[in-house]
Amino acid sequence: MDCRTTPTKRSRQGATLVETLVALLLGAILATVIAAFMVYTARNFAALSNCIDLDQRNQTAIDHMTRSIRQAQRVTAFATNQVTVLDADGAALTYAYDPAARTLTRSKGTERTVLLREVDAFAFAMMQRNIIAKTLNNYPTTDVNQCKILGVYWNCSRTILGKKSNVSGGQSTRVAIRSL
Repeated sequence: MDCRTTPTKRSRQGATLVETLVALLLGAILATVIAAFMVYTARNFAALSNCIDLDQRNQTAIDHMTRSIRQAQRVTAFATNQVTVLDADGAALTYAYDPAARTLTRSKGTERTVLLREVDAFAFAMMQRNIIAKTLNNYPTTDVNQCKILGVYWNCSRTILGKKSNVSGGQSTRVAIRSL
């Protein structure tokens, strides 16, 4: 016995217009979800890369400043955005923050090096070695001759994919001038 299926009129037709529109709509929704996920992933990857890069730059700058300031003989000039110390070799060493350029620079003689870029806020503070009772803070001073500790505070940010990203947070340190 030979069994055959005979084609009907319905089975010979293609998809109806409604079926095609439903399939296109589902495909468009799926493509939109995938595109949104890709944008979200790209933003997070960019933010993470930015965080790592800013953290490395901040760490390099703080290491460089700490090493130089600890070896300094004394503070010779002070402003909240600039400090000059007498380096171990007797030369003037200046760290200066330029708010217009958003940079922190190190100057010694004719050598000028940019330590940090994209700095939103920066401040130096002079302190004595004495600690305020029942705190971990040092007494502030306005006299360069009494300055034994320099406080350094800053904040960096960048624009990532059109949004300002402040992933580095505020950075701060206190550096004791050891030669005093």
